[in-house]
Amino acid sequence: MNTTGSNVTRVKDEYAEQIAGDLAANQTAQEQRRTELQRLHQEIGELEESEKVLLRMQDALGIAAEPASAPAPAGQPAAKRSVKQAAVPSARSAAGGAKKTPAPTTTTAATAAAKAPRTRKPAGPAAAVLKAKTTDTAAVAKDKTTDTAAVLKDKTTDTAAVLKAKTTDTAAVVKDKTTVVKDKTAGAAAVLKAKTTGAAAVVKDKTTDTAAVLKDKTAGAAAVKGETAGPSWLELVTAALAGGKEPRSAAEVTEAVSAAHPGRKVQAAVVRNTLEQGVARGLLERSKQGRSVYYSPTSPAPVTAAAAGRTQP
Repeated sequence: MNTTGSNVTRVKDEYAEQIAGDLAANQTAQEQRRTELQRLHQEIGELEESEKVLLRMQDALGIAAEPASAPAPAGQPAAKRSVKQAAVPSARSAAGGAKKTPAPTTTTAATAAAKAPRTRKPAGPAAAVLKAKTTDTAAVAKDKTTDTAAVLKDKTTDTAAVLKAKTTDTAAVVKDKTTVVKDKTAGAAAVLKAKTTGAAAVVKDKTTDTAAVLKDKTAGAAAVKGETAGPSWLELVTAALAGGKEPRSAAEVTEAVSAAHPGRKVQAAVVRNTLEQGVARGLLERSKQGRSVYYSPTSPAPVTAAAAGRTQP
């Protein structure tokens, strides 16, 4: 009876020790998985940030994005589910072994020792393998990300160099065109200035000529005005025609008036206008001989001052 009690106690101690070891291993594995999950979450966050940067660079370069891999279902990472699958069976098997162990009654120590379950090895190697695979995957992803970033950086640098070269060429072309336009503008301004100077000179010459003509006319009018104190021109030309027996031309009348009145300035145009006025008034007659025009009085009597009315040219 004492032997049976000691066997039961020993078996209980062994089961307790095994359960305690399995429980410690389970807790240690859970802690390792939690640490691994935290590290994986951190790496996933870094990879997601790298993915965002790469997607923005794809959009900037106009490259079509590749289809993303299918997300893990139920919003839970695959690593976490595998950790649970690796950790939970050990605890359940340990607990199940404790529950299913029959209470020894009349079995011997050898039978109890034979029926005692074998101690399970902790899940350390599986965690190490998972950690190694995860580390390799993270390293490969990091290398690929680095290579992609380097390629994109090179492409961006090349694109920037090409754009800079094109901008420089465009600026040079615009500068040349601006210089050509400036030269054309300067030439047009010079031509316009020359034309304006020529037009101003022409206007000045015309103004000078007009002023000279007006001056001459004013001087002639002043001379005629000064001569109004004596006989009128109509009286002078009528007297010159009355003294001759034949018709006279305007030039002959001018010479006769000049000879008769040397103190007066006699002009052929004034004499001719006076002769036409005498014809218009019926005091003189006009006749043509070929191309020459001759004038003669209508009556032998001289024209008096009262009849002439002291006509001015």
